[in-house]
Amino acid sequence: MLGPAEKTLDNLCAGDDISKGFGVRKVLAAVDDCYLLSPANKYTVASNWYTAAELKEMGYQVLSPGHSITPIEINGKKYDRSEVEKAIKDLEPIE
Repeated sequence: MLGPAEKTLDNLCAGDDISKGFGVRKVLAAVDDCYLLSPANKYTVASNWYTAAELKEMGYQVLSPGHSITPIEINGKKYDRSEVEKAIKDLEPIE
């Protein structure tokens, strides 16, 4: 029995969520290989159209259904807390 295909940037559908580490953008429309995205965390407003190749170049990843991103602000910019924790886990604390 066949199961659903793994969700990638090449097969997004309206309603899917993507992120590149800070803020979540929603796919509002999908036409062939082009996607209309919302701005980060504003899911009812249209922003720009992108191809799957452009999204890959910009570092976007598909978020699983039921995802949760906890924002953290550093120097006035918002980041995904889990991404920051991964990036700094090997740093030595200074005393």
